Amino acid sequence: MRVAFGTILLGAILSGASALAQPPAGKSTKDPAPPEKVVWPKVVNGKTLPLWQEALATSIDPSMRSRAIMAIVQFGEPAAQTVPLILRRLDDKDVSPRAKALTALGMMSVNDEDIRKVVEAVSARLDPKREHQAVIRIEAVRTLARFHKDLSPAIPGLVLAAKDPDSWEIRHLAIALLWRYAAETKAEDTRITEALLLPLGDTRPGSARAQDSANAVRLEAVMGLAALGLPSNPSLQQRVFTALDSAARSRNKPIAIWGNVGLVSLHKENTESSNQALGSLGRLLNKDNPLETRVQAASALGALGNKAKSRLPLLRAMLKDKEPSAVHAACTSIRQIGDKSTNTLNALIELANHKDPVRAAAGVIALVQMWPKEPRVTDTFNKMLDKKDIDNNLRGLVLAGLKELKKPPKERP
Repeated sequence: MRVAFGTILLGAILSGASALAQPPAGKSTKDPAPPEKVVWPKVVNGKTLPLWQEALATSIDPSMRSRAIMAIVQFGEPAAQTVPLILRRLDDKDVSPRAKALTALGMMSVNDEDIRKVVEAVSARLDPKREHQAVIRIEAVRTLARFHKDLSPAIPGLVLAAKDPDSWEIRHLAIALLWRYAAETKAEDTRITEALLLPLGDTRPGSARAQDSANAVRLEAVMGLAALGLPSNPSLQQRVFTALDSAARSRNKPIAIWGNVGLVSLHKENTESSNQALGSLGRLLNKDNPLETRVQAASALGALGNKAKSRLPLLRAMLKDKEPSAVHAACTSIRQIGDKSTNTLNALIELANHKDPVRAAAGVIALVQMWPKEPRVTDTFNKMLDKKDIDNNLRGLVLAGLKELKKPPKERP
C-alpha cells in the first residue's frame, strides 16, 4: 500500500497520537519495539466512512461531493478502498470535485493494485482537449509527482503537458517528472528526449521552432538532457549536443551553467569541447560574478564529480571567498569531486581555523566527511577546543565531529 506522509501526519493529529517514530534502521542485538500503531478515526464530521462513500457516490450536490472527498481522506489507510470512487470524480462536471479528487489522490493511502489505475486516470486530465481548466491540469501533474516511480502509463500525457499552451508551470513540472523518471528507471525513451528538446527550440535542420518563453522551463530541460546521457540514436545525439551548446552560450547564467555541465558530462574527458565547457564553468567562479552565479557554478562542478578535478585549484581558492554561502558551496563541490590531496586537506584545515565560525563550520564538516581516519583532523579539532574564545556553536560542532570520527566506519552515515 502506498501511504502518503501527509495522510499519516493527518491521522496523528486527528487521533492524538504522541509518536510515529519507526525503529532506527540497521541490525540490533535486541528485538526492536513494535512501532506504535496509528489509530485512524471512525467518524469524521459526524459520519462514518461508509456514509461518506455513499454521499460521494450518490449525491447530486457538487458541494457535498467535494466535502465527501476531503472527509474520506481523513480516515487514513481504511480510505484506500474508496480510491475507485474518487477516480470517477476526475470526470465530474463540476470543477471543484475534480480538483478535490486530485488533491485527495496526492495525499491518501492507495493500494498497490490501484496505483496504475490512478496514474492512468490522473494523466488523462493533462490533455487540454479533455480538461479545459488549466488549474486542474496543474494539480494533475503535481499529483503524478507522488507516483514518480510508476509513471510509465503517464508518459504520453506528460509529453503532451510538456507543451501545454496555458501554463509554464505545467510544462516545467511535466519536464521535471519526465527526466527524473527516465533517470531513476534508467530507461531510454525517445519521447522523453524529444520532450526535453522542445522548450530549447527544435534543433532539427531547417526547423524554426521558438524556445519556451519561461527560463525555468528551459533550465529544467537543460538539466534533464545533462542528466540522462546520450541517446543511442545518432541523429538524436547531434540534436542533444546542439541544444546543449546553444544553452551553454545563453545570457541566462543558470541555463549557461547547466548547458556546460551537459557538454562536459556527455563528451569524453580532455576533449576540446569538454575542456572549453569546464573553462567556462571555472570562469564563473570568479569574484567578479554575482554570488548566486558563483554558488551555482560550484554546485555544477560538484555534480560533475571526478570530471571536474581540473578545476580544484579554483574551488580551493573559493574557500577564501568573503561570502559564507560561496565557501559552503566550494566545500560541498570539493567533497563531491572526491579530492583527498594534501593541498585540499591543508586548505580545509586552514578554513576550520577561520575566525568566522560560519566559515569554520564548513571546514569542520568537510574534514569529518572526507578524512575520518586522518590524525591531523583529530589534532586540529582538539586544538580548536583548547581555544578559550571559540564560538559555542562551533564548539558543539567540533565535539560532534570528534564523536563521529570515533565511530566504526559501518556506523557513519
